[in-house]
Amino acid sequence: MKILDVPRSGSYAGITSSRNRYGQYVRTRATPTNPSTTKQSTVRSNLGSGASEWRSLSAQARAGWEALAATLPKTDSLGQTYYQTGFQLFLSCRLVAYNAGLTWTGDVPGSPTFQTNPVGSATVSAGAISVTHSAVHADEELLIFASPPRSAGVSYNSDYRYMGKISPKTAGSYVFTTPYLAAFGLPADDQKVFVRCVQVLAASGLANTPEEFTCIWEN
Repeated sequence: MKILDVPRSGSYAGITSSRNRYGQYVRTRATPTNPSTTKQSTVRSNLGSGASEWRSLSAQARAGWEALAATLPKTDSLGQTYYQTGFQLFLSCRLVAYNAGLTWTGDVPGSPTFQTNPVGSATVSAGAISVTHSAVHADEELLIFASPPRSAGVSYNSDYRYMGKISPKTAGSYVFTTPYLAAFGLPADDQKVFVRCVQVLAASGLANTPEEFTCIWEN
């Protein structure tokens, strides 16, 4: 419902206030659903375990993670630079290590040095989706993520699901059709898929800035 009021946003009681090009408006506050899927339960369990591990670290170890986080700038969707907290970096590395099947120690790593990302392209051919890559460096893992099928006109995506890691590390083509179809079902012809390729240091779980590609689905 459109209203005349001071500009504001956020929720209170059962009302959410917001603003669009036509002015200030309010709506009934929506309660998010909580289907408690197996995947959700796994993620929540990993987050809880990570938080417990962080609390068990010594003050010196936590300070080390804080110091490292302060040297690793990130860029948000608006192009602005920000820095994670030590806890956020610790938890991120732990979750990445879990996804990649790496041995996790929780030790504070040194400043990361990455090789050039080996992925050259992402393609779909006859209903099979893959990335073409050069050899993956021995000290790194290369994780592949993909988006749900999007309209061909969509130019930005923030929803990525983990598809797997490239193995063996020799140059070739990594096909991930099976996990993609299991996650999203069969796309229609001419839908767009965003693919994100993330280098991870095998010893620590530290991740590099991802390389992103798009491809058009063809059955």
